[in-house]
Amino acid sequence: MKICNMSRDILIHEYFGVDTEIIWDVIKNKLESLKRVVVSLANH
Repeated sequence: MKICNMSRDILIHEYFGVDTEIIWDVIKNKLESLKRVVVSLANH
């Protein structure tokens, strides 16, 4: 959860330093695998 909070802080406080292409890549290509990991951790 700490990583999620850190990511949120970066997005909120350093908005102009955030690479939107990287964010879009994460949304399109990596959220599903992150979801699987989070659900797996939550179930254990």
